[in-house]
Amino acid sequence: MPQYVFRCAGGHRYLVRMSMSEVTAERLCPCGKRAVRVFTSPVIVMRPPNYSASPNDPAYWEGIHEDPQYLPCQIAPARDGEAVTEGELRDLCALAREAT
Repeated sequence: MPQYVFRCAGGHRYLVRMSMSEVTAERLCPCGKRAVRVFTSPVIVMRPPNYSASPNDPAYWEGIHEDPQYLPCQIAPARDGEAVTEGELRDLCALAREAT
């Protein structure tokens, strides 16, 4: 299931995991402020040349023992470096409320 990054008016950035049919441009942040979706670049996955070959075909096994060749487009961050999960943000907001 995809993860989406949201940023609220309070400056919090957090990740939400939801299906593509459920995603909206806005949602309520755990801190209570309105959050908007931050658009990020997609992760690109490339299949090997012999992906569709049958395991009985010798071409299927070509290169299996070689080191993979990574292209720059295949190396992508798993998540926004500044974003936390929605649960982590909920905990941080609760701690901030307790401290005041």
